[in-house]
Amino acid sequence: RVLVYCQPVYNVKTSCYDTAEALMRLQLDGLGFVMPNDFIYLAEEHGFIHTLTEIILHKTCDEIRKLTSARYVINRISINVSMLELKNDHFCDDISNIIATSGIPNSKIAIELTESQSESEFDMMKTKICELKDRGIIFYLDDFGTGYSNMERIIELPFDIIKFDRSLVTASSTDERSEKIVHNMANLFNDLHYSVLYEG
Repeated sequence: RVLVYCQPVYNVKTSCYDTAEALMRLQLDGLGFVMPNDFIYLAEEHGFIHTLTEIILHKTCDEIRKLTSARYVINRISINVSMLELKNDHFCDDISNIIATSGIPNSKIAIELTESQSESEFDMMKTKICELKDRGIIFYLDDFGTGYSNMERIIELPFDIIKFDRSLVTASSTDERSEKIVHNMANLFNDLHYSVLYEG
């Protein structure tokens, strides 16, 4: 009932698709195809969000193993993780164990997180990111350019990749000021040794 689709990411340096983002959908009897906006908040509210993450991670790891065996070049595939999951004491071990069981390197998996507003969540996020990065897992900051992005906090968190939100990228194609902001911010992150991903 949990379906996983991979959205490919184009690498401008190598001119090929070598990474992707795993996207979750549900296929339910009586309801049909259900999009994330209609079920993620319910999964969070009722305590099932980590179970869904474990399912999508299992399926993603299996697919990476199959594609690699078929000689496709897959640098990594990212999955989205809810901030609520980081409160789980077993979160890091659960993630590591699933990857280890699949037999793929930890570096083939990336985790996407959205920056947190609260101080306690920020500290918790930093601790969990550092723990999993020490195990070789890559981290994306998702949705940069929306909401409450705080440059000081972003720099303090050990993200590998900054993912510009689709709304900001779309605006930059028609608005000169937005284009300059995206261009200059991307150069700044590049100078700080982050990779940059443009969504959309």
